[in-house]
Amino acid sequence: MSVLAVAERRRAHRIRVVHGGTGRPYPEVRATLAEPAWPHWHLAVKGADVVLSADTARLVDEPATTTVEVTLTDLTVLERFTAPSFSTTVSRGGDLDATLTLTPRPSVLEVVLVKTDGSERTGRTVTARPKGNGAPAIPLPGVTSGSNIYRSAPHVWDPALAPYVIDVNTNRRGSVVPDHNRAVTRIRLIDP
Repeated sequence: MSVLAVAERRRAHRIRVVHGGTGRPYPEVRATLAEPAWPHWHLAVKGADVVLSADTARLVDEPATTTVEVTLTDLTVLERFTAPSFSTTVSRGGDLDATLTLTPRPSVLEVVLVKTDGSERTGRTVTARPKGNGAPAIPLPGVTSGSNIYRSAPHVWDPALAPYVIDVNTNRRGSVVPDHNRAVTRIRLIDP
């Protein structure tokens, strides 16, 4: 009669990949271990989670740190991130649940102001005010003198502060959640 050895595998680390512009899990990734990689790791990508596990008997020999490289797989949005890949390092005995935030490129918010009759509304002071208190408003100056197009400087819009309230001469005229998949988010607002 033969006896089979049974190995039990245990999860050591879970890395949640998050889009830095939306704050939501981002599953369009592939993961690899940076060299030199510990040969006993089992690496799996499950949705937006990268999971590192190993046989329980081997985990006592886990290296002090392990670096995981995450590559974006959706080629259509590569230009909207600061890099095509990101990395994070997890430590033995810690980082059971870690987060890797993918940094988006700054984007621009553009507001086109019109009167109720559809004609251009010029000479206004326009700002995008984050929800809540304490965070400063972001100015949207006119593109040119006499223009009804108001545009922010490139900015990394914090998802925790969205939606951003659009004030025209201190009057609320609307709100917007900037689209991080676009270089420019454009909205049209009526300013009576």
